[in-house]
Amino acid sequence: YFIKKVFFLFHMAHRLIDYRHIDEEVGIVVFSINRDLLDELCNEGKSASDPSGINFITNENDIVMSFPENQYVGTELSRDEEDRNGGYEEFVENTDLFGGGEVMVNYIVDEDRNWTIINATAREILLRDVETQKKVVFLIVIIVFAVLSILSFRISLHLTSSIKRVVQVMKKVSDGKTSARVEKEHNMPEEIETIATQFNN
Repeated sequence: YFIKKVFFLFHMAHRLIDYRHIDEEVGIVVFSINRDLLDELCNEGKSASDPSGINFITNENDIVMSFPENQYVGTELSRDEEDRNGGYEEFVENTDLFGGGEVMVNYIVDEDRNWTIINATAREILLRDVETQKKVVFLIVIIVFAVLSILSFRISLHLTSSIKRVVQVMKKVSDGKTSARVEKEHNMPEEIETIATQFNN
């Protein structure tokens, strides 16, 4: 309590060591971190009403150290090691930050400090984003399929027209016009051009 305001501070201590004289005590440095700064770092400017998600921190005893709403700082969460996600989800859902909707929670434990960093996101928004991604992927698949269909149609059309020309000349020769020759075109497929060359010889 300072200048009629309540401050939540987190203290971290680090022992100083003189490696030339390890047994001698040099001292301890204590850092005090304002809870507001910690919360600002966790949520990168998000407000408590931002439905896309929040981040918060608990200590080794699962006591909330940082949360967008000050009244929840210091809350002790249940210590069910088998279902930590469920406990975090229940806590966030009870805060009503997401309008009472279902919440999805992911967490990571910082082994050095024994802090748990938790991300909570509204399930509805997360699933809506997944649906949007599915629609985009489906649209891309349709476009790729259409482009490939058009390309394969043009290639097969070009190939069949070249084959038809060779077949027409062969029919003329079979009808007795032995002087008939297959005219080679610059865009004729190489295989058909080889057949035409062999036929003309």
